[in-house]
Amino acid sequence: MQRLLALNLVLFTMTSCDVLMQIAEQNVQEASHLPPSESEISAGPKEALRVGITNAVSSSSANNGFLNNSLIKMPFPPEADRAATTLRDLGMGNIVDQFVETLNHGAEQASAKATPHFCKRH
Repeated sequence: MQRLLALNLVLFTMTSCDVLMQIAEQNVQEASHLPPSESEISAGPKEALRVGITNAVSSSSANNGFLNNSLIKMPFPPEADRAATTLRDLGMGNIVDQFVETLNHGAEQASAKATPHFCKRH
């Protein structure tokens, strides 16, 4: 008797699961035909910008993030090229290189503080 009851319970549960799965699949198909709401549409680009800014800041604020990336590396100021050339001619090119390194490390530190300013929640 108990086996029969258990068998009926298992069959009922399996049948119920199949019915529930069919209902769920139908709801998913119906929901996929609905156009996105205005809030969903406006949230998409905002989220993309947030992710992009976060990734860019993470990359640029890493150790040597500016220095090792030719796209964002800050060179010696062109207005001071004459001074850089003179220093290099005098064998003090390491001072120019240290300045460029310090400049870029400063940019890394500033970059690390940028996310909260660009990704404010309203």
